[in-house]
Amino acid sequence: MLAALAEHLDATVARFPSVGIGSYPRFDDTDHRVKVTFDGRDEGEVRSAASFLRDTGLQAATSLDIAPLRAVFKFVDPPYGVALEHGRQKAAIVSFEENEPAATLRKIGFVE
Repeated sequence: MLAALAEHLDATVARFPSVGIGSYPRFDDTDHRVKVTFDGRDEGEVRSAASFLRDTGLQAATSLDIAPLRAVFKFVDPPYGVALEHGRQKAAIVSFEENEPAATLRKIGFVE
C-alpha cells in the first residue's frame, strides 16, 4: 500500500513543485490510514494538486473540511509528519507551532 501511495505522491510532487505535500500514516489494530495534506501559497495550485492526486487513480477520499479530518486523525502525541521527495523522507516535521512547518518546508526548498 505504501509503495503505491509513494508512486502517486511522487507524480503529484513532480507536477506541482510549489505545493508542499505531507503524509501522516496511522496504524492501529484494525485499520491503516494515511492522511495527505497539501500546503501552498496559491489556493488554486493546492486544489489542483489535490485533484491531480485523486485523478492518478489512488483509491482515497479527500476532504477540505477540518472537522471530519480531526475526528478521523486523532493525535495523542503532537502531530508528526514527513516531507517526501521521490518517495523518500527529506525532512521530519515535528512541530506545528508558530513558524512551523513553514520554516522547515522553506529550508528544504518545498516552499518559497
